[in-house]
Formats: sequence, C-alpha cells, structure tokens
Amino acid sequence: DPYGPWLEPVFGGYGIPVTSSLSQPAVANPETRAWLDLVRALGRDLERGALLGFLDAVLPREQARLAEQLAREAAVVRGEHDWLAALDAARPEPGLDALRSAIECAIDARRAFAASRSFAETASIALALGAGLSDDDGRAALEGAAGLDAIERAAGAAHPFTPETAAAALESLLLELATPWRARDDGGVRILD
Repeated sequence: DPYGPWLEPVFGGYGIPVTSSLSQPAVANPETRAWLDLVRALGRDLERGALLGFLDAVLPREQARLAEQLAREAAVVRGEHDWLAALDAARPEPGLDALRSAIECAIDARRAFAASRSFAETASIALALGAGLSDDDGRAALEGAAGLDAIERAAGAAHPFTPETAAAALESLLLELATPWRARDDGGVRILD
C-alpha cells in the first residue's frame, strides 16, 4: 500500500497512534543499503556510485567525502584502472592513504569475485569485504546464498555459473528483504495489508 507511510504523520498530528502490518524494503535502511552497494560494486566492476555508497558506510565521514571528491575530480566511471588513476592523480591529503587501502581492498575483492565459481564463494567474498557493516539482515541474506548452489545442482542448471549471475542473485536476495513499517501496536488506527 503506497499510502501506509503517509498515514502515520497525518494521524500522529492529531495524537492518534498508527500500527501496521505493512512492510518496507529493507534497503531503505542505510546499513542494508550498504550491503546492496557492496554487491553492486563487486558485480558491476566497481561502479562509481555503488562503491561510493559502500565506502560511505564503512569509512569515516572525512574519508568518504574524500572518495567522492576524488571520483568526481578524476571522472571515475568504474573499474580498477579509473580508481587507481584517480588515486595516483590525487593531491596528498589527510586520509588519502587509508582511502587508498580501502579502494585497493575493493579491487582485490572484485578480482576474486570475477574469478569465483559458486554462489557461496561470491557471497563469502562480499561478506569478507563488508565485515565492518553492522546490518544483520543483509549479512544473513548473503550467508543464505550458499543454498543457491544446492538449488542449481538439484535443478541441473543448464547454463554455466558466471559472476554476473551471482551478482544478480545476491542483489535479488537483498532487494527482497523487507522490514515492518510500524510493528509496535499502540492502539489507535491499525493498517493491515
């Protein structure tokens, strides 16, 4: 229901509590969104927006801003070459070494991701790179990706495994996560889906 989230401020303005069984995409939560950005960065050759979104979640604010500035000034689009060229062209600044280390870790993870041969392996690479993320829902979704290998085997998959397929599957797992919009029941108006 697209009107659910609007009802709380309307009724709340009159002091009437709102309770709902509706849910919203978990990627609306910045921590879960960071997992999605991480998977997209690995699956899409370190695409600028996805990598910046992930770095914003794991780096201190000053370093995340430096990454955004660096990408903008060097016109980074995607790929190891663009990111390394941007780092090499950057003026020495506080935090640049730490940023270089974070981007080099992402580059190494991207190489491993591209060479992976199973859903479990791709998920493991993403989980290792995202070890600093706090969101348990995103982590659990990726941990469950190992089951996709068993499904592929049981179904007798006719197509060979590719990292692109894995990236799409991991993105799908994260996009399907949902969280309750308003779970606590305070009486008042109850919205049921």
